[in-house]
Amino acid sequence: MKNLFLSLLLIAWLLFLSGILFLKNEVYKEPDIKGYVTEVTGNRALIVSEERDSNVFDATLVNLPFMTRLQLGEHVKVWYDGSVEQTYPARTHAEKIERVKEKDGRSRLSRDAVIRLFLNDLNQRIISFRRIEYNPNLAKWEVDVITSAGGNNQHYSYLVDDMNRELNRAIK
Repeated sequence: MKNLFLSLLLIAWLLFLSGILFLKNEVYKEPDIKGYVTEVTGNRALIVSEERDSNVFDATLVNLPFMTRLQLGEHVKVWYDGSVEQTYPARTHAEKIERVKEKDGRSRLSRDAVIRLFLNDLNQRIISFRRIEYNPNLAKWEVDVITSAGGNNQHYSYLVDDMNRELNRAIK
């Protein structure tokens, strides 16, 4: 009888643990924000979303997990750990950060390198990249950005030469 009780207790404990692990994995199904690193200061990074709600782009200043280092321009998925301060940009702690690897096999520059060119050249804090595509016929990257300065969103289109890394504003 005692062995049966211990066996049932062990099975119940294993089911409980497997349920916790399942729920923990469920937390990581969808990231809280997916976007680009537009600023890095110490152990914090500003992530600007690819998507926008009405005319506002989600931007979150995250405290990075221990020993996590990000570079300007990296495309990342971020899962939050705990509460989020509802400021703009929002502020929170990151529990998990996953880098999204993207490179067009036909280009010399990676998408991250193109974004770093913009972040170093355009002195804007919040930048959303609406389109970043490599055009092999032109050997140029076609980039549409939206900057937010003083609450006004400005839309610009650029061509980036894949060979010499020059930014040229496209005339439309």
